[in-house]
Amino acid sequence: MEIKNEVVIICEGAADRNFFRKLIEKRKELPGIDVPFPVPGKDLGGINAFQHWLKAIRGDRHAFSRIKGVLLVADSADDPLLTFNNICTQITHATGYAIPTKLDEVTPHAAGSPQVSVITIPTSDKPGGLESLGGCNV
Repeated sequence: MEIKNEVVIICEGAADRNFFRKLIEKRKELPGIDVPFPVPGKDLGGINAFQHWLKAIRGDRHAFSRIKGVLLVADSADDPLLTFNNICTQITHATGYAIPTKLDEVTPHAAGSPQVSVITIPTSDKPGGLESLGGCNV
């Protein structure tokens, strides 16, 4: 794992990671963003892996000190609010991160910790997943 930028996106799976990497590559106006998770060849993806990756980021003190924001992205699944609550529980257990109070909210800046936001795909009020986007143009 190597984190070079000030913003990190953590998502559920390889397809999500590849989607965001391609989006970042195509949209040159975006700031530097790392999408290092999940790690290829490791079975550490899915909706219940966010806590693991948040702890992994904190484990690299040098890289962690550079990070200004962490975006957690999950499929809305059948219930976006239930998905959000699950992720917030994981953020709590990872310790040291502010917890958003609602989807799409960015936590306030706090010394020693990056800002955090949770979004669900396709939207915060529509069930589904990345596959639900259909003919979306990156």
